[in-house]
Amino acid sequence: METVTERNFFEVTWGKGYPPTEKRGISLEDLVFSNEWELDNAFIQRLKAMDVGEKLKYSDLSGDVFFEKMVLEYNPARKNQTWYAIEMADGHVCQRPATDLVEVVKQVNKLMRAVPYYEDDLVSIKKMGTKENNDA
Repeated sequence: METVTERNFFEVTWGKGYPPTEKRGISLEDLVFSNEWELDNAFIQRLKAMDVGEKLKYSDLSGDVFFEKMVLEYNPARKNQTWYAIEMADGHVCQRPATDLVEVVKQVNKLMRAVPYYEDDLVSIKKMGTKENNDA
């Protein structure tokens, strides 16, 4: 069973074709679930398979974007948040923090839109408890 966690973290650098943009750190989950990124599933699978320090180039009509897998350090903003495990029928488990039930539903919706999944693909949502930090 695969678990997507915040440990899948990337430093993103924009290259040729894009205006000068500062490097940015982003989690794999944010790459998958945010509306800002529209990466194809094959590229996301390649990101998941990367080792720390490895770089991968993504090219589109605008230009090149480079992803380097990093080690995520402790993030005090996520300290003591309640975490939930969202399990899908294919065995995919996504761990996400949420402050209330509405936030849990939003996380489930993001997951289902990104892959895409259907309502029958949702197996369970389990409250995991509070993590002291996001490396736990």
